[in-house]
Order: sequence, then C-alpha cells, then structure tokens
Amino acid sequence: MTDGGQGNELAALEKVLLDESADPVDLPFSLLKAITGNFSEDNEMGSGGFGAVYKGVLQSGRTIAVKKLFEMYEILDKNFASEVTCLAGVRHKNTVRFLGYCSETQQVLMPYDGKRVLADVRHRLLCFEYMPKGCLADYLPDAACRFQWITRYQIIKGVCEGVHYLHKQRIIHMDLKPQNVLLDDNMLPGITDFGLSRRLSESKSRAITENKHGTMGYMAPEFINKGEITFKTDIYSLGVIIMEILMGHKDCSNVKEIVESWTNKFRTSESQTALEQVKVCAEIGIKCMNYDPRNRPATWFIISGILGDVEISNWSITSDVATSTEGQIGFASKLVDELKLMDDSAAASELQPSALEVEQEDGKVSLESKGKATTVTVAAGVMSTLSAKLAKLMGDEYIKRKEVRKQASFLKKELSTINAVLEQLELMDELAPVVKNWRDDVREISYDMENCIDDFMRQFGGENAEASFVGEAAELHKRLCELHRIAIQMEELRTLVVEANARRESYKIDDCKPSFVGVDPRLSAVYQEATSLVGIDGPREEVANWLMDTQKKLKVVSVVGFGGLGKTTLSKQVYDKIRGHFKSVAFISVSQKPDMRVLLNRLQLKLGISVSSHDCGFDDIIEELRKYLADKRYLIVLDDLWDQSAWNTISLAFPENGNGSRIIVTTRVEDVASVACHNDRKCIYTMKPLNEQNSRMLFSNRVFGSEVVCPPYLKDVAAEILKKCGGLPLAIITIASLLATQVRSRKHWESIRKSLGAQSATNPSLKEMNNILNLSYTHLPLHLRACFLYLGMYPEDHIIWRDHLVRQWIAEGFVSSLHGSDLEDIGRSYFNELVNRSMIHPSKTEYGEVLSCTVHDMMLDLILIKCVEDNFLSVAYNSEDMARLMHGCKGKDIVDLTAISQLFQLRCVMVRVYGKIELPTELGKLVYLETLDIQKCRLVKSIPSDIVHLPRLSYLGLPNCTDLPEGIENMKSLRTLREFDLEKISLKYIMDISELTNLRELSVKKEFSLGTQKVDALAFSIGKLRNLECLRIFGCHLESENLQLGSLSNPFQHMERLCMRTWWFCRVPKWMDGLHCLRVLELQVEETSTEEIHLLGELPSLVYLNFGAGKIPAERAILGTGLFLVLEYFYCSSRKDITAYLGFEAGAMPNLRILCLSVVHWGGTIPVGMEHLLHLQEIRLDGAFHDVVCAFKEASLVHPNRPSVSRTGLKPGNNGKMVATASS
Repeated sequence: MTDGGQGNELAALEKVLLDESADPVDLPFSLLKAITGNFSEDNEMGSGGFGAVYKGVLQSGRTIAVKKLFEMYEILDKNFASEVTCLAGVRHKNTVRFLGYCSETQQVLMPYDGKRVLADVRHRLLCFEYMPKGCLADYLPDAACRFQWITRYQIIKGVCEGVHYLHKQRIIHMDLKPQNVLLDDNMLPGITDFGLSRRLSESKSRAITENKHGTMGYMAPEFINKGEITFKTDIYSLGVIIMEILMGHKDCSNVKEIVESWTNKFRTSESQTALEQVKVCAEIGIKCMNYDPRNRPATWFIISGILGDVEISNWSITSDVATSTEGQIGFASKLVDELKLMDDSAAASELQPSALEVEQEDGKVSLESKGKATTVTVAAGVMSTLSAKLAKLMGDEYIKRKEVRKQASFLKKELSTINAVLEQLELMDELAPVVKNWRDDVREISYDMENCIDDFMRQFGGENAEASFVGEAAELHKRLCELHRIAIQMEELRTLVVEANARRESYKIDDCKPSFVGVDPRLSAVYQEATSLVGIDGPREEVANWLMDTQKKLKVVSVVGFGGLGKTTLSKQVYDKIRGHFKSVAFISVSQKPDMRVLLNRLQLKLGISVSSHDCGFDDIIEELRKYLADKRYLIVLDDLWDQSAWNTISLAFPENGNGSRIIVTTRVEDVASVACHNDRKCIYTMKPLNEQNSRMLFSNRVFGSEVVCPPYLKDVAAEILKKCGGLPLAIITIASLLATQVRSRKHWESIRKSLGAQSATNPSLKEMNNILNLSYTHLPLHLRACFLYLGMYPEDHIIWRDHLVRQWIAEGFVSSLHGSDLEDIGRSYFNELVNRSMIHPSKTEYGEVLSCTVHDMMLDLILIKCVEDNFLSVAYNSEDMARLMHGCKGKDIVDLTAISQLFQLRCVMVRVYGKIELPTELGKLVYLETLDIQKCRLVKSIPSDIVHLPRLSYLGLPNCTDLPEGIENMKSLRTLREFDLEKISLKYIMDISELTNLRELSVKKEFSLGTQKVDALAFSIGKLRNLECLRIFGCHLESENLQLGSLSNPFQHMERLCMRTWWFCRVPKWMDGLHCLRVLELQVEETSTEEIHLLGELPSLVYLNFGAGKIPAERAILGTGLFLVLEYFYCSSRKDITAYLGFEAGAMPNLRILCLSVVHWGGTIPVGMEHLLHLQEIRLDGAFHDVVCAFKEASLVHPNRPSVSRTGLKPGNNGKMVATASS
C-alpha cells in the first residue's frame, strides 16, 4: 500500500492512533492518497460544503477518517490554518480525536488555453479517528425506533459535556448539528468539523461577523440577524440537537407534550427515572432555544441539570440555584470560571456625554460649564428665570418663612433692573474691560443665586414651618444648621447685588424684539445658484481636467484656501461631475481633530464595506480598506483636512494600484496640501475669491430674490459692503441674508457697512472672516443668541436634527412662550430663523420643511470663541479627552445614569448610545424633567415605576421591547410617546393610553399578530386622542371588515403624519376625508375603488403618499384637475397591474416630482396621460421587466419634462420608508 519512503510517516500515524497523548503529525499527501485508494468512491464516507471524508486503512488494519478539503481558495487560505491550530488543542472524550494534517502544493501539468502549463495544485487534508457508527443525523429520521432512551440520554449528556469542554477552551464551534456528531462502537458521541470555529481571547466574549456561514435551522437568531457570535450561539444549536434527539424533529415543543410522548415507551420498572430524565432534557432543550441569548443557560448549568445538581425549572441567569448555604458555596466555586463565558452585550464605543446628552459620535462634546438648565440669554445668565423663582418664594407656600420672603422681595426688585441692563449690553459690539468684568460678575452672581434658591426650595419647599422642625434632636439640629447656612449665603448674595446695582447706572442701550417667522422659500434656489452658477464653472472644469488625465498612477489633487472660499462646494461639484468614471467613490469630511478609527469606519460605510466588529484593530481596518480598493479605480474626497499627521494615517488606506485612481483633498493649510500632493505644485489648486461680477450676482440673488437688480439708491452702499467681503462666498451670503431680513433703507445699510471695519479685499485673513461672521451674530435678536451658541456642543460636520435641538432649547429655558403659543412651535420658528439668516445650513429638507441642519466650520469657530468669551459652555474632543469625564460608566458596556436621580433641576435626558444604560431605581424627584429619550439604548433594568408621576414629562422615547409601567394613564403631560411594544403590555395598559389626551405623537410596534381584544383596545384608545398630529404603527396586521381602526369616527382633526404601511385595512377608512392637515400618509388596503382614490386626492395638504392595494378595480381610474394638488411623492403598489389602472388628465397632480410604481404582475403598459404630470422629475419602477422599463423610457422622451426612469428594488422597510436595492 505504501513504499518504504513513507514508512516513518506511517509509523508516526500509527503511534498517534494508539497514544492519545501524542501530538498530531504532518503527513505527506502521497501517504493519504495511498491509504484511501486514491480517494476512491468506494472509500468515501460522506461529503459536505467544504470537503469529502474518506476511509483510510493502515497496514496494521486500523482505520482512520481522512477529510479532503475542496480546492476553494478563500476557504483554504482563510480557514485551514485556524482549524488545524484549533484541533491541535482539543482533547476530550466527546470530541473526535485529531490525528494529523497535510498541507502541500504540487505543480501539475494541466491544459490551459490550448496548451499544457504547470499549475499549482494545493492539497489540504485532516485526519481523525474513525467513528464506526457514523453520524447522529443517520439515526434521527426514525428516532422513535433506532435506539433506546438510555442511548439517547448518554448522547445528549456527551454532546453537552463536549460543548462545555470547548467553551472552557474558549472555542465556539459555530456549526453544531447532528451531521457533526459522530458515534463510536459504544454509541458515545464525539463532536467534529471545526472549520467554522472561533477561539476568543480571554478579554473577549463576543465577536461580530458579516460572513454568516452555517446550517439553517441550527444557527442562532442573533447570528443570522446581526452576525453576533457568543458562547450562547452554540447553546442555541445544542438546544436544537437535543430537541431532535427527543422528538425526531427541530420544533420546540412544550415539556408536557414531550413527556407524554415518552410515557408509554418505558417499562414500569424504569419509567419514573427515565421520565424524569426526559423532562430534564426537554427543559434544557427549550431553554437553550430561547430567542434571547441572555436567557439561554451556560454549559455548566446544563450539565448540572442533567446530573440533577440543580432544579432546571427554576433556572435564572442571576438566581441562586443551590438550596443550602453549603450548596451555594460549593456551586458558586464551580461557576467562577464558567461565568466568565457568559454573554456580554456590545460595548458602546467611545461614549461621549454632552451636558445631559450621551451620544455615540466622533468629534467633540460639550459640558455646560455651570451645569445650568435654565440659561435664557448669553449675557444675563439665568437672571430672567430668577425673577420667577423669587416670586415663588414670595408666595403663600412660604408664608411662614418671613425672612426668606423679605429677602426675595428685595432681590427681585434689584435684579429686575440689572437684567434690563444686561440685555442692553448684549446688543453692544464692543465692551470696555470694566463693563465686561461687571457683566461677568453679575452673571456669576445669578448662577450662585439660583443654586441657593434651588437648594432652599428642595430642602424646605412645601413644608409647614412648624411641622418641618418636629423630630429627633439630632435631625432638628441638622436642619437648623442648614437653614442658617442658606440664610447667610442669601445675605452675602444680597450684598453683592447691591454693590453690582450701584455700578450700573452709566449703561443705556436699545432693546430688540423677537418675531415669529417661517422658512424663507427662496433658500433652496439660492444654494443651487451659489454652487452651480456663481463662479464655479471655470474652477470645476479646471480641477476636473487635472483629475481626468491619462495618468495611471494614483493622483492626489489638493484644493487649498481659507474657510468660506468654497473649497467644499468646488470639490463636491467636481466629485459629482466625474464620479461616473470610477468604480468606488466616497466623499467624507475629516474635521480638525478627527477620531481616526471612527473616520475610517465611516469611509468603509461610504464605500459599501460592512463594518465587521467593534473590536476590529486599527491595522485591520486599514488592511480591509486596502484589500477592497486593491483592484478598483476609486475616487475619494477628503474634505477639510487640517494636519499632516491625519493625512499620513488616512493615506495608508489608499493602495497604488495603477488603475488611474484619484484623491481630492481640501484644506486650509498650505503645508498639508503640499504633503498630500507629494510637493507637486501642479496638483495644488488655490481657491480664489469671487470676482466683482459673481460677488454682485450672489449678493443680489440672496437680498432681492427674483428682483435681481439692486435699487439705485443702494448700489454704492452695496458695492462698499461687497468690497469689505472681499469675494468670500460665505461672508457675502451671510451679510446678504442679514440684509434680506432688514429694512431696505440707505441709513440702515450704511450702519452695517460702517460696522464691518477696515478690511483688505486683496489679502483677507481668518480673523477678518470672523469679524464678518461676528457681525451676523451681533445682529441676532437676543432670544436667538443662546440658541445659536448652544450649537457649539455639536462636533464639526455633525447633522443636527431640528426636533432634538428644539427639545434641548426648551429644557435649557431658551424658548419663551408668545401669547400662549406652543413652545415646540416657537422653538421650530427659532430654528427656521437661524436657517433664513444662513447661520445654519439645511441638511435634510422634506417637502419644504427643514428637518436637520449643519453648521459651517467657520461659524462653529465663531461660536466656540463666543462660548469661551461668555463662559457659556466648554468643549472636550474625542475619546481620549473624554476619559476623565466618563467616570459614570461601568466598564465599557454600561452607561451608568443612576446618579441623575440627584439632579433635581434636570429637564432633559437624551442618550444616543447603541448599548446598555442603567437608570436609577427611582425618578420621582426629577419633577422638572421634560424629555427622556433613551430609544436607541437597551435598559439593564426595567423603566422606574415612578416615572408615571413626573408632572412635566412631555417626551418619552423608550427602547424596543420595553414594558410600559403601571399607571401610564397618570402621565397627562405627555406629548410624545414612542416606541413601546404592544405585545409586551396588557390589555388594561392599552386602554389606559386613551387617558393621554395631550399626546401629539404616538409610535407603537408589534412583531407578531395581536389578539382581537388588543387591537380593539388600541383602536378605542387612539380614537380618544383627538390632538394627535403623528401616528406610527409598525408591524403587520390585517383588519376585519368594519372593525377596529378602520371604523373610527372623525378621530384626527390635527393629524399631519399617518404611517401605517404594514397595517392592512380592508378599505380606505371613510374618516380619512376629514384629515385636512395630513401631509404624509402611508396606507395599505386589501381592496380599493376609484372613489376611495378620489377621497385621498381631495386631502388638501397631502404632499407624500405611499399607498398599497391588494386588489384594484377593473375600470381605469382617471385622476383629473382638483386632485392631489400639492402631492410631490406618490408610491403606489399592488398585486395587480396598476399601470393599466392609473390615468391622468390635464391638471392632475400639478406638483408631483417622483412617481414610484410597484407591481407583482406587470402588464407591459404605461399609465394613460403621464405627459400631463408637468413637474415629474423621476419615475421608479420596482421589479419591472425590461420591456416595461423600455416602454416608460420611450414615454419619457416625449414627456415635456423628460423625467428619468429607473428600475429599482424598492421595498418598504420596517419603518415604512422605501429602500432602493438596485437601479439601472
């Protein structure tokens, strides 16, 4: 069978086979080829996804199993070494013994392209002990007959012990299934096939992967859904195997059913013991298959349960499982090492708290320097709110505190005068040093005074004067001392106020009045003209020509210039122009102090590379980027690069591949531009200011809009202003935006021109730019200044969501009520005014409404300068600078917020961390709390039950699967409630929601079907919420005829957004004809009619419609004049061919921009009258055939607006939004 040259290797193999302590040996391919009969079919025992297994017979007659891996390059190179290393360390009675391996590469003559050439053929083989009874899977299809219970029991016990051993070695098998459990002559099991296994280091208990290899039916849900790998991944697979051994199938039955199925199979003498074992194994299998990995037991608990050491039915991850003190001690000692293997949740990377906001984000975060939640204006500190608190001290609640009331009365009078002066000083451009010092001193007094008053109110507020001093002597003495301390402090503050007021008489300044405004409708047109028409064409063509030359080497072009010249605008224009010539493209902002790991992860996402793990090393990220880009022609824009070290790091990710790849770098620093271009001056484009003509055009467009021409009496003043701006686009549009909101008088324009100061138009500097931007700041009304400076808490290039920002403004006390107006509406008006003045730039705009914004980095520089000058807030950068601030974290995976229960003035808690948080057990003392937004997190414990008694809580955002606390009906102040799970709460709680009549927004979800009672209760409660403006329901449900939500009676007079894309109504509800404020509708019906389509078309405010119908009428629905007057987006889906159903008359849908059609059975026609949709810009066809797409493209050629046509994989996502998976 073998020649003499193989004798040594054969002897070594025989030795390993006989000596269980011997190490695996390296074997030649020729030997393995010989003992398997050249891998003959007769010797093949089985085959899988990665290789085939052959019987190998040695000269001694002994048999081994030889696994020959298929020649799959990625499998061999990636897995073979790790599998061999893993197998070499595995030695247990319930794992198949690893005997040896072969790793050889031979050169073989092979035919190629009509010739015979030498090619590398790689051989990778693994040798194991031979298991004569085959694999467990062979016995399971007829499990009821093939072997007895005692055999099954020892197999279950053996597999559990084998998995336990692997986990002790920190090995996760990843492919546990009956095919990988082999049986020896005594039917004892051995686990085999470690090709997918993972060995975790001591410091890790989890991993994340995008490569989800395994066998369906045995893979854990969290692995399938998120690629999450933990020791509990194997536990799920183990549970499936146990259930198959018990029942012959994978279905998770209940314990009673399993025991009953075995009751008649046992003899009387063995029935009691055997049935108890069946019961234990059934309970283990069911618990192992729990959907939540945290609720699956560890292997030690499993083995202890099988052996009878613990009571399985009382299992809990944190419970005491022993029944006596001695038992607890002994059991705990066994579990010390095991508990280390228990699943840890994802650690939130680089948690960054910002005031009372915690956010997962790169860049900077702020901590308010005074910790105040009541700052109203920048200069006056919290002076304005002090008046209200002093007035409260003078009220009946404190009538017995005569001395306190006296002090409060005096201070209120003195402070009212000081506050008026502070507001005047805030209007002044420059302050003398002595005045500035006076202002700062008074502001600090206001902070100290507020602390004193809050301290007094917390300790003595609402008490009866006599009752509060009844008690034990020690407690009485303590409270008297505290009252005495506060009295002394108030007397000291009174003295300071008197002294400050004595120095204020020399200051007189005008005041400013706020006004309520909407978003300027010209804004989007101005941005488009500024980027595409005003001075951009020449630079764009020049830089594009540099980049599109014939050079094959990687080329870097730097765009350099100071802030505000339009570097980002130019690079974006060039990027959009040439991106079609490259396979991989990305546009990414770097910022001043980037967190490099976060930056590179963002680059991966932009390129479409999935970020595989939170624990991925820095070098691994670089290597993954290089590998991905190695064979691609790529275009990368690095916007706003500040230093050479950042470039030196980022550039490592860009391989020189000779494919003509290109990089654009924008920077304000000449040295950085030079280094990025390897000192090639020909690749550096220096930005120039706008010329006079382009400056005038940009200025006129913003100030005068469609009028274009500047009035003659303002021309010379406008020319002087433009000269001072020096051709800086940001300065021009900022000053122009200011003038656009002011009176067009020569005198007023002259005053603005003079305040600009002497500036050079030929050599402008960053300081001069700040002077120009500072002018915009000093012209802000007082009520907007604190709102504007508050933006300093956000990092550069951060997208700031309007509603989040407004809630924080309200909590800080920056928003004041106007004639009883809603505070959120006023806050949005503040936001819109900042947009109109170009102080912030729109980021996401939806149907005329700006939903988010960004702050230009030059504006942000100005904000931070002002924040330092006014001691408004302080800023910390990156995770390194946050180390001293994150003392509230428990390890790396839990953000500990338990201490917030002592922050009695707390008004807003917003957490942006995708990880665990721990709240205090009680929140009842936070009587001022208005916002609790923890929707993105996971709670360590349940929500505190006393949250229902918080009197001011208006916004409550809950994590998924959170139970509502008992007493939800008491939360009358709630305006927003999102996003609780209907399946987790009782019928009573759903009914109690009807009591929350102040709700404006409600979001609920359901994963599975609800019972009729719960749906009826939900319909009842929603019908009572007459003030709802936004309703979102996530989760599929099919309504019965004339029942539930479809049968409500005119419920929503104020509804603006109704998102129920996965809630199937029988028909379009009749009550929808009364939704006159509705702007966004996502609706799914089982059947519709032309009349119902017309009902929706008559909704006067509808701008977005996502409509699906299972059945549509046979006759065509013609949509004519008067229907869908303001609709801009129309998505329509059906199982039937809606292209044959829809038709448009002249005047139909006059504002429609985007038309999306989704059909299961396309008919090949196009809607009649599409040419009447005069503003149509885009047609998207979901899953349409080629002929259908061609028909629409032909129709678009004769359409007056030439809309684009694309075939997409549009599908409504879980949140109702459309997700495009492909286009052509």
